[in-house]
Amino acid sequence: MTLLTRVTPGPKMHVYAPGQRGYIPIALSLDADSAFQSHALRFSASTTYHYKPLNETVQVYSAPFLLAQDITIALTPDVRARASRGEVLTVKGTIEYQACDDTVCYRPETIPVEWKLTLSPIVR
Repeated sequence: MTLLTRVTPGPKMHVYAPGQRGYIPIALSLDADSAFQSHALRFSASTTYHYKPLNETVQVYSAPFLLAQDITIALTPDVRARASRGEVLTVKGTIEYQACDDTVCYRPETIPVEWKLTLSPIVR
């Protein structure tokens, strides 16, 4: 299953792409839960931004983009029982990022995120 997060930077703002040094790049971390296993986070393609006052070129997102987090639901007896009852699995985590505009870099932020997934039995 893929959990999607759509991120829309504000006007004239950008957030830093993964691997960008010197700033806090956007990241998604899921809280550990035995009901699922998370896999590598996938990102939309970033763009190059040149900040003239510092003669600095960085990788950023300045337009809406997606974070795609694949997870695998565990097939344990507990999860199967929860699925047979149609229970909801809540996947929680946090997004960390630093945003800047043409003149100011703002303090890093960490915001909570969650997805509610209704479990159902596997039909074969």
